[in-house]
Amino acid sequence: MLDRSAVVWMHELSDGKVHSYIDLPTVIAGGAGGYLKQGQFIDLVAGQDPWDLRYPHNRLLVTLLNAVGCSGEDGSPMTAFGRKGLEEGEYSELLA
Repeated sequence: MLDRSAVVWMHELSDGKVHSYIDLPTVIAGGAGGYLKQGQFIDLVAGQDPWDLRYPHNRLLVTLLNAVGCSGEDGSPMTAFGRKGLEEGEYSELLA
């Protein structure tokens, strides 16, 4: 069943006291029909200053939306989620 689906577990914030998204742990079970890599740990902010990243979880959400078949109004893949001006695109590290 997990070969064709993706189940996501995540918290809303990594640090509720300061409303931070830095180091937000996320678990994805399933490959969404071969769209996502499986069986690995990926540190998406390794070697970067996490305070310089502009809402990197938005790119995770875009990747998940595309993995389950969502599309934009014109039928093209999703490129953005949330407010304008945030990071766009998918995380290539998650793609199979």
